Amino acid sequence: PNTPLDGAFNIAERIRSNVTRLKIPHKTSTVSNTVTLSDGIVSLIPSSQDNPSRLVTLADKALYEAKALGRNQSVQGL
Repeated sequence: PNTPLDGAFNIAERIRSNVTRLKIPHKTSTVSNTVTLSDGIVSLIPSSQDNPSRLVTLADKALYEAKALGRNQSVQGL
């Protein structure tokens, strides 16, 4: 809350980077030998036309873009 998009992105990148550095084994993955994190980051100022599901939908689209780009990354939506 009360965080602009660039601030939210920086926080997400720090978290993602820390998860990567932990090198947690992921033996059942077909993508990576270690646990990785993909994020979809969105920030908006609510209006009377918005509802919470819009925010979730936008974040979900950004998450799928991160996965499509190769995973283990953060992508900013909208």
